[in-house]
Amino acid sequence: MLFISATNTNAGKTTCARLLAKYCNACGVKTILLKPIETGVNDAINHSSDAHLFLQDNRLLDRSLTLKDVSFYRYAKASAPSSPNKKKIQTTPLIRII
Repeated sequence: MLFISATNTNAGKTTCARLLAKYCNACGVKTILLKPIETGVNDAINHSSDAHLFLQDNRLLDRSLTLKDVSFYRYAKASAPSSPNKKKIQTTPLIRII
């Protein structure tokens, strides 16, 4: 398992992950991309979120995959863990992800 992280939005995490997975798959290492938690998404109108892009790539390996297979917790409210003005939001059970 590889975990790609960076400290800011638009740092290139999604692009890096997609290119790395493409390379691994080309080398014969079956690689599936996941976006376990995604915020600021509206699946009714936005089909270009990171998870949607990952799903598109993953379906080259397994056509049966769905968005729920790629992104387990999805929230419409855009938020970051360090937001100073947090309101009560639904918590995500981290232990289930790990």
